[in-house]
Amino acid sequence: MFLLKVQFVSQVKFELRVKFDSCRVNPLRNARNDEMNKQKLIYSAEEELEAKLGFDLFSEGEKRLGWLLTFASSSSEDQETNKVYGCVDLYFVSQPPSIVTDEVCTACDFNRPGKTCLRKLEWVWRGEIFMAKKSDYYHLKKQIESEFVDGTEIQLARSFLDLPKTDQQLRLKDRLKKYCQKAYKRVLDKPVTEVREAGICMRENSFYVDTVRSFRDRRYEYKGLDKVWKGKLSEAKATGNSIKIQEAQDMVVLYDSLQLAHKCILNSFYEYVLRKGARWYSMEMAGVVTYTGAKIIQNARLLVEKIGKPLELDTDGIWCALPGSFPENFTFKTRDMKKKLTISYPCVMLNVDVARNNTNDQYQTLTDPVTKTYTTRSECSIEFEVDGPYKAMILPASKEEGILIKKRYAVFNDDGTLAELKGFEIKRRGELKLIKVFQAELFDKFLHGSTLEECYSAVASVANHWLDLLDNQGTDIADSELLDYISESSTMSKSLADYGGQKSCAVTTAKRLADFLGDAMVKDKGLRCQYIVACEPKGTPVSERAVPVAIFETEPEIMKFYVRKWCKISSDVGIRSIIDWSYYKQRLSSAIQKIVTIPAAMQKVSNPVPRVAHPDWLHKKVREKEDKFRQKKLADMFSSLKKDNVLKRNDDAVESNKVTDKENVEDLEDFRNNKSSIKGPRPVVRCYEASNKRNSVENISEINLQQSDNSEKENQMQSKTVDKNVDYQGWLETKKRKWKDTLSRRKKQRFDRLGNATATNNAHGLPRLLSQAENHKEAKGGTGVSSYFRRQEVALTRCHWQIVQLVPSSQSGQFFAWIVVEGIMLKIPVTVPRVFYINSKAPLEDKFPGRRASKILPHGRHSYNLYEVSIDEDQFKTESKNLTALLADPEVEVST
Repeated sequence: MFLLKVQFVSQVKFELRVKFDSCRVNPLRNARNDEMNKQKLIYSAEEELEAKLGFDLFSEGEKRLGWLLTFASSSSEDQETNKVYGCVDLYFVSQPPSIVTDEVCTACDFNRPGKTCLRKLEWVWRGEIFMAKKSDYYHLKKQIESEFVDGTEIQLARSFLDLPKTDQQLRLKDRLKKYCQKAYKRVLDKPVTEVREAGICMRENSFYVDTVRSFRDRRYEYKGLDKVWKGKLSEAKATGNSIKIQEAQDMVVLYDSLQLAHKCILNSFYEYVLRKGARWYSMEMAGVVTYTGAKIIQNARLLVEKIGKPLELDTDGIWCALPGSFPENFTFKTRDMKKKLTISYPCVMLNVDVARNNTNDQYQTLTDPVTKTYTTRSECSIEFEVDGPYKAMILPASKEEGILIKKRYAVFNDDGTLAELKGFEIKRRGELKLIKVFQAELFDKFLHGSTLEECYSAVASVANHWLDLLDNQGTDIADSELLDYISESSTMSKSLADYGGQKSCAVTTAKRLADFLGDAMVKDKGLRCQYIVACEPKGTPVSERAVPVAIFETEPEIMKFYVRKWCKISSDVGIRSIIDWSYYKQRLSSAIQKIVTIPAAMQKVSNPVPRVAHPDWLHKKVREKEDKFRQKKLADMFSSLKKDNVLKRNDDAVESNKVTDKENVEDLEDFRNNKSSIKGPRPVVRCYEASNKRNSVENISEINLQQSDNSEKENQMQSKTVDKNVDYQGWLETKKRKWKDTLSRRKKQRFDRLGNATATNNAHGLPRLLSQAENHKEAKGGTGVSSYFRRQEVALTRCHWQIVQLVPSSQSGQFFAWIVVEGIMLKIPVTVPRVFYINSKAPLEDKFPGRRASKILPHGRHSYNLYEVSIDEDQFKTESKNLTALLADPEVEVST
């Protein structure tokens, strides 16, 4: 269900007008003088927007449309998705020489009051800290400085201090790592981030930015030529001229290769400044660019969340799902009635937000090199462009709780063709072909069915097919095809000798290839190792059970010899008998969980593939989702009304002399009831005054005593008749009833004492809290508001307090207790006095307030004149001088 905030509608309309007024949309900017009645178009667009943003826009069955909103530079008509970093470089003039410090600005000739050539931008510094403390570092440094470094055959051992500074730092860092790993069980602590500010000079020579701009414009030129030759290719295919077809194909390949090469170069401009050995290395520039791009994406996500749901975020775009009835495109006509201008409304909102928060109003360009004159203008070369809508987007889930998988999705067009596939095993080299084929058959099945159950049923059929293949051990296919499905490949980047003692499936495969092909075959790097995982020897790691696929292409006798040697078996060495079927089933089940079963459970669909069990944490989430006693959200208790129905009801109310519609107003007791309150008799609540006659405290106490005596006599008679040794359970039940009656009798006696004490207090004019609680039925209208507060007072005196929290107040010695009494939470002030004892050899009645006490002092001290002082904090502060004087007396002792 999509949710839309009411106040967001007015914001959307306002941004539409701002967008049109500023003419920031490229088609409107290019044809600004050709617009016909611009204000009329704005009003018509606003009316269309209001019509679409109705009450029934975001309903449960609302159609969803997937969109891709990506960054693009606005300086060319042919916009293409590009890295956000290059766009930020252009409109911020962000280049390594432009990063300046305060010292550089102070020495600059343009340093004047009110200067506009310096722009301050934020970036985030992130640092990693070792677990060791500063004292540990100094201890290790002192230790390593007293050591000698082992020399080589030519050089003798040298002192650590004789080494170059770089070698000293490397050795000290290595020693610190080993110490942290041994002492703290980890090397690094949590990363520390700090927001810093970098100054960017707007008047620096813009050679770096000009280079980026020239590469970008040249790429757009090649992409334009690529489109031109694609059109010529279509014409040549229509005419059937083979010479023109070949020429067009060659030119398409040429220009497509050139634009891809320029794209790779553009992406490397940012990576270049992060390379420490680069000439134009600048950490500040890299931080400014990445932090600015991250803020743009985050703001776009906040905006999308108000109208739809963001699905995937990247450095240069955001995938989102918007309601099908949300405004999509607006088309305008110009004066010549031939040219039409179309804008995408989702793109409009994001571009207004980007322009509002990221426009560079200090962009300066050198106009006169002799007089050093610069012109200032506003620049914002970053704008969003929209792709879509798409029919479906498949996002996998993680097998671990609370973790999301990034940059892995499949997107389909409306015609069912695959628009984009990213991150899955099907696009990786060397992955298990079984999973590749499974995913290739699986994705388009998500488009089948009209409900979630039907969709997952179609998907489950593919998963069950490949699970059956593994359960049957591939009896329906040939050995060569089976090996092709379950084999994996890996290319070794180094030679086998360089790996040393490392363990992996590729290293084990290379060693076994050298075993029967010779060491000369594996001495060079770049070896492609293709292997399967065997089930023997049992109990060994997977990396030691890799068997080269090449062994199965040799003669049977050689194959049997080496397989028995590697697997350490003497029985049959058939392919199906040595394959670890449980390993491959676990690999396939993991892929099924990520794509099928876990997403189905999150969408409240029962497990479509029961053979693949849910993780333990998912069972808990499924139970919480299906729990009928789970607390519901407030929004789930209401449903949206149709706009037409609301207007019709309002008209009916006006015609009936403003009589309230009974269908809209129901009794509070009928809330969430299936039956309407108007169809049956409505309850009538009557209030009666309490009777003035009441029993006195003495009569009530007499009645209670008589009842307690009678119950006690009955319990004693029953306890005498029941023998403990014969019927222990019956005897215990009798005792429990006796204990319960005794407890209730004591409670009633306590209430009687409180009532008597209250009567005495009322006679002396003291607060009447307890008397009101005891005689609360005396007042008239016992069902009113006053009786509600009296019931709370009675509950405070008669019921147990469940203390939730004690909070100190601003006044010393006073606390507030949050308590629960009879299901009601109350805030009760509690004053805690300060209590201490004074032991003096001489009497102190006149010197300090307190009373004599008889206590046993600790440590066997003798008690002379012992006084117990209990005062509040204000009085204690007032008497602090007297207490200080007493403490100065050697014959006085004070203890708490």
